[in-house]
Amino acid sequence: LDENIDDSNENPHLCIDYIKTIVDENIILIICASLHELVLPIIHSLNTVSAVFLTCNDHLKLTSVCSEYPKVIAICTDQQQLIKSIHGTIQSMSNQTMLFTLFDSNKQNSTRDSASILWYRLLIDILKTLPHTDQSKNEILDKCAEFYRFNEAELQKIDMFGTSYTARKAIEWYTSECFLYKLLNKALRTEDIDLLYVFRFYIIDLYSQLELEHHKQFRINNNWDKLIVAISWASNFKR
Repeated sequence: LDENIDDSNENPHLCIDYIKTIVDENIILIICASLHELVLPIIHSLNTVSAVFLTCNDHLKLTSVCSEYPKVIAICTDQQQLIKSIHGTIQSMSNQTMLFTLFDSNKQNSTRDSASILWYRLLIDILKTLPHTDQSKNEILDKCAEFYRFNEAELQKIDMFGTSYTARKAIEWYTSECFLYKLLNKALRTEDIDLLYVFRFYIIDLYSQLELEHHKQFRINNNWDKLIVAISWASNFKR
């Protein structure tokens, strides 16, 4: 669990101030139940806060908190329960938007969403024109190795990716929630062009596999206006 926690803070006021500064991330927050009366009324309405977990010794004393604050997912009395609850929540959230979303322009009214969809379409179209080479694959390996240079577990996965990856395994690698999942989602959320360019080799493989899966499941032919591959664009949960 520790390696997936981006930030921790023992001062509740500093923690609240820090959370308020976050704009482009969704947050899963773990707080001590003794602080819930101070923290929850302030942070619960923030759009960036996706889920809250409380830790305490007696969950029965806090049963009303979950109904009062819907973002409180669980009240945990031990670490294993906390880890299991967080993992289950992340999986549930991810599964709702995992890998691709059907989009019907007739049902979409948000100008911002339409602009984002157009942006992703253009991105895919541009990336598909670029060479799909070993060099572009090595750029991914170099960037990820640089980012995770102090994380031995992720470095081992990066080496495994370098030696065993094939296009057919693109979805499998994405759903393993390793270095690839984390960095690619970050690039997509922030629309980081430089980082997305580095991932061009993998993005096109993933896009192609998603197209295949889409046709297998929905049997839609020549109906591209209703297909957008978001590459788990909504799975942006801060860990």
